[in-house]
Amino acid sequence: MSRNSLFTGALTLLFIITGCANQSKQGKIHKLSHKHSEEAIEDISSRSEKDFQGLEARFEEIEDSLEKEDLSLNSAADRPEHASSRAASVDGIKLEFNDHVKKWIRYFAVRSKARFQRHLDRGEKYRDVVEEVLRQHGLPPELYYLAMIESGYSNHARSPMAAVGAWQFIPGTGRRYGLGLNRYLDERRDPIRATEAASRYLTDLFNVFNSWYLAMAAYNAGEGRVLNAIMRGNTRDFWELVRMKKLPRETRSYVPKFMAAAIIGRNPERFGFRTPRAEPYPDVTAVELPSPISLKAIARESNISLNQLKKVNAHLLRGVTSPNKRTYDVWIPSKLVASVKKVRKSLVSHRIAKLSKLALNRRNPNYHRVKRGESLSSIASKYRISLSELKRANRLNGNRIIAGSRLRVASSGYQRSQGSKHRVRRGETLSSIARKYDMTITEIRSKNGLRSNRIYAGQQLSVRVSKQAKIHVVRRGESLFRIAKKYGQSVKRIMRLNQMTTKTIYPGTHLIVAQR
Repeated sequence: MSRNSLFTGALTLLFIITGCANQSKQGKIHKLSHKHSEEAIEDISSRSEKDFQGLEARFEEIEDSLEKEDLSLNSAADRPEHASSRAASVDGIKLEFNDHVKKWIRYFAVRSKARFQRHLDRGEKYRDVVEEVLRQHGLPPELYYLAMIESGYSNHARSPMAAVGAWQFIPGTGRRYGLGLNRYLDERRDPIRATEAASRYLTDLFNVFNSWYLAMAAYNAGEGRVLNAIMRGNTRDFWELVRMKKLPRETRSYVPKFMAAAIIGRNPERFGFRTPRAEPYPDVTAVELPSPISLKAIARESNISLNQLKKVNAHLLRGVTSPNKRTYDVWIPSKLVASVKKVRKSLVSHRIAKLSKLALNRRNPNYHRVKRGESLSSIASKYRISLSELKRANRLNGNRIIAGSRLRVASSGYQRSQGSKHRVRRGETLSSIARKYDMTITEIRSKNGLRSNRIYAGQQLSVRVSKQAKIHVVRRGESLFRIAKKYGQSVKRIMRLNQMTTKTIYPGTHLIVAQR
């Protein structure tokens, strides 16, 4: 079998395992992408001709200055061998200065100058916090410009495909990466939580493609479309896929637009923009408070400004925390944290009791009210879960259901009671994973539809947790040290039980904390 055939087979397997098809985002419209047709880019108006000619004349000077800024022009991992463009290394992402990128620099700096200046200004408010979150996740801070291309840093941006917030998450992908979404909150509008989710998503994409160009393309079009383009084009060279038009039209422009924005953002004045001005996002701390509770009650009891709370908790759509949780982490301006913590116990009496019942009503997305003529099979199909999962969630032995009864439905992000997910780490094998979870290799392959023993770093596998194992689900703000102390274990033992090589953990991760 040829090397290309092996590679194509591996990509096909990866596509099946990661469930790429259900996470496609190609339909969404971006503020800086979908509205700008190729014709509009080429059609520079006569009113802008003078500015255009001036910028064009400066391109050679800009190229020379980029070279003098100690940008690695010949070491770009994502750069095609045949490319004649200059490449720049910026915090792990290679920036090209080719014709595709120049075209978008011209567009942003001439035809859409006022609009792009607004995006620079709006993004400046969030720049420090976004870049800090990216760094904490080990990602290049230049990915800050990806959200600028997505939404122009408008937390209220919404596409026809229901992609929302600065990072433009669709509901399915948002929930998949831990963002809460219901009638009372939409954490896609939270710049910190959304950036954390985007960081996890981009990390997964980079682990899959081992290329920032392809990872960003997949963020735009969906993993499935990019994998399909790679298989049809028989290449992982992004620029070659662009040349062959294997990627969707919007995606072919998406990466060059990111590069154009990043190059302009490094020195706006060089391209005729003024230095962005904005009041920085305030320092905030997450404080766990009783839920559901209103921001008004928190402000009144702690004697702080309601407006301050609303500004940093704009994702709480009705000024109330989620009724589906007993506690919720509310963002509090750091200088006011002490005032809130003092009254935390007294806030229990301010819980909105009637809202707690909403966790079981017909509008709750985790429940379905059976209608006349419906079957378990049709309901399972509607919520894209298996019949066995639906029966297990509701403790049903047969297939008989009664109209008017309420069934609990599970989404793809739901953690089942008898199972969990394992993210493959570099160096792991099916054999080592099977030993960890007291399973056979055959069981893991069958559970995940694997045709061979090949697995990839970053891949998620469904596993069965031993009944003898005690599991802890990591909550936001927890550390390995705190978890180990809670269960009377050492950090080293927990790392050994979970075959961890670093102490980095993420909310939602299932950790084995004890095993007989």
